[in-house]
Amino acid sequence: MTGAPYREVPTPLKDAPREVPLAIRLRVRFGGVPQVIGWLFLGLGVSWVIVMARFADLRGLSGTLKETDATITRKNRTGGHENHQRVWEYQYTFTDDAGVVRSGTSYGTDESNRVEYEAAHPEHSCLVGLRRSLLPGWIIIILAPFLILGSIFVIVGQYSTGRACRLLRDGKVAWGKLIAKHPTALYVNRQPVYAMKFEFEVDGERYETTAKTWEPWKLEDDKLEQLLYNPLNPKHATLIDHLPGAPRVGEHGEFAPPSTAWTVVTLLPVIGATLMVLSAIFTAIFA
Repeated sequence: MTGAPYREVPTPLKDAPREVPLAIRLRVRFGGVPQVIGWLFLGLGVSWVIVMARFADLRGLSGTLKETDATITRKNRTGGHENHQRVWEYQYTFTDDAGVVRSGTSYGTDESNRVEYEAAHPEHSCLVGLRRSLLPGWIIIILAPFLILGSIFVIVGQYSTGRACRLLRDGKVAWGKLIAKHPTALYVNRQPVYAMKFEFEVDGERYETTAKTWEPWKLEDDKLEQLLYNPLNPKHATLIDHLPGAPRVGEHGEFAPPSTAWTVVTLLPVIGATLMVLSAIFTAIFA
């Protein structure tokens, strides 16, 4: 398709079942742009939710409420702003119906001298018109897109790469010929993503598989691209050179172990997401 000279014919893989080194499974499982985006978004979303939940008013007053006068005992400046006004911390006391003096803390932009409290649990109270935590509860909704997008990328990606790992172990070998190539509307690193369609033959019947990539030359350097397909359903196939990390085949048909350094690089998004979540948990507990 490109007119460039092809590489030597790749060594075919051994027949299934074949051993797949752990490093290759990890690179296939967690490599690729969708997985990087997914794990980073998921890590950011989960960590932000944990931190925000620590400082957000997620539980309002419930049940029968009573209202009485309150005395502001302390007013502290916070770093929060709302509608271009500073959010203040108000510490207060009040006396409930039983004559017990209670104390509490509320947050808001305006001061109030009235307090609401739960009749069944007077220790749960809040100044009227204010909230019980620094941040409003709806702040969590703003973080939902990160959680949703991250979860979609990770779940879909893990399903796809899980199937690819099974093909690496149990798939049958075939050789695909590039029969069509066209750019899609997607771009990665300012490069168009191409849809590349390959045709292969199984028991005299022709099948097709499509790979989408912003690095099309990786699938054009061989006259025929080695692929693996599910013998029970040949429509499920994957090109070896299209997999994250492009597993190399050794001279005896076995998978060659990849570089340890590149394997660690592949896992950085997962490691980063895990560290973000652990840091958020630490902050929520000890802040």
